[in-house]
Formats: sequence, structure tokens, C-alpha cells
Amino acid sequence: MNTEKIAAAVEESGAETAAPATDEEIARCNEELAGYGLEPLPDEYAAFLKIYNGFERNGVELKGVKSEANGKDSSFNSQNIAKSSNYLLGELGKDLGSPVLWLGGAHEGNYLLYDYSRGKYQIRLYTALDKAEREYSSFEEFFYKEVIEGSRYAPIPSRYDICP
Repeated sequence: MNTEKIAAAVEESGAETAAPATDEEIARCNEELAGYGLEPLPDEYAAFLKIYNGFERNGVELKGVKSEANGKDSSFNSQNIAKSSNYLLGELGKDLGSPVLWLGGAHEGNYLLYDYSRGKYQIRLYTALDKAEREYSSFEEFFYKEVIEGSRYAPIPSRYDICP
């Protein structure tokens, strides 16, 4: 994964981002995921978090891991990956078809996910969670097409809290 190219795209986009996650924070997230019966973060996503521990632009969001550096009031902290994924599986697990990692959200409540069983990054429509609308083999391709391009034309920035 070309982290320099991703960093340049993020900077150019003007997105809101959080300070990079540390190896310790990623390890804690992986422990929390294991406690929920989920696999660790995909390597490519963990590499992204070491650059930006969360991303938001025009209603497209990628979640981060819990971080002391981001402060108590950061939306990236309140919506961390492990808790959000556990919530999603608990509330909607029967509709998902396989274990997923909830990476973030897109317009109109659509989900940005990582499907563990397929090893693919996906976007799933909130109206059809049992199948991927689009999927990608690499985080880099997923990031450019769904996150950078997807946030370019969004009409209204949005924030939503999934986890209290």
C-alpha cells in the first residue's frame, strides 16, 4: 500500500482526520476485537490508522481506534472500530451473512465494511446488508473509490453517533 499517495490524497481532500494511532493502540483494538469474537484489523487498515486514526469528509467516515491523543470528545474515539463492529453484529448479525468489521459509514446510512470471510473491503447498502454493493481486494483501491471519490460530491456533512 502506498501510504505516501494516500496521505497526499487525504491532505488534498481537506478531510478532518485524527492523530496517527500507535502500535499499542492498534494492539489494544485487536484485543478488544478478539473479546468480541472478531479477527484482528486487516494489515492494510492498520497501516492506514498509523497515518490517520480516523477520517471524515462530507458524510463519509472511517473509524479510528481508541486513542489518548485524540481527546475525550473526539467522534473517532466514541465510534471506535471494535465497539461499532460488535454493535453492528449484535443488532444486525443475522442480516450480514458473515462476520464483518465496520470501518465507517457513507451517504444515506450505507456501511463501509471489511468482510473477514471474503477478505474484501465492501460497501453495503443499509437496505440490503446481506450482500456487497461493491467490493475491493485492497484497502487502497477501496479508499480512493469509496472514501475519497465518495466524499467529493456529498451535499451535506453529517455526524452520527452509533455507540453511546
